[in-house]
Amino acid sequence: MSDETNAFTATQEVSPLRCPDSIRCYSMDEVAETIPGLTLETFTELWDLLSVAENPKPLGGDGSNGTIEEPIISSGEYGSDIVAGWPKLSRKSQENIIGSVKLTQNKEVK
Repeated sequence: MSDETNAFTATQEVSPLRCPDSIRCYSMDEVAETIPGLTLETFTELWDLLSVAENPKPLGGDGSNGTIEEPIISSGEYGSDIVAGWPKLSRKSQENIIGSVKLTQNKEVK
């Protein structure tokens, strides 16, 4: 292989992974707490991102103080949504989430 080919290979960017459609309305804490098979590294990374998220999703409540009992379904407008944090996750964590979601979906189909 020539030096020119090696230089090209070294500068190629890895294509970004896509957040699974089935979890796009989840918040990062919901992904961390409800998707089985996540590694401790992924779990920790999700919670670390959540702790610094700007404009986090309001928490549900008991109906007092303007809170609502129903969960708020969103798709990226809050900083705590998985789609907002997805680009900030390491590729290893993205792969772990994708694999865990696929395993969960396969178990549900059977």
